[in-house]
Amino acid sequence: MWDHKTDLEAVWVGWHPEDSRFVDAGGERVVWLYRIVGQGKGSGVPVSQPFAIVWTLRDRLIWRVQGHQEQHQALKAVGLEE
Repeated sequence: MWDHKTDLEAVWVGWHPEDSRFVDAGGERVVWLYRIVGQGKGSGVPVSQPFAIVWTLRDRLIWRVQGHQEQHQALKAVGLEE
């Protein structure tokens, strides 16, 4: 199983989400658009990467999670265009 926190901490320092925006995609789907910000662990170089997660719910519980490195791909996956 992928441990995103451990993986991110292995290469980034002080990482956190910024510019969070939630989009109701209908049909029990929500898209979280955000930017991961931090510093390269070895280099100290600032890093800023847009990202998106599509959550699909069933009976008000998270049933499926899909990550997208391109925010427009996440919006397209749920039938929305930005």
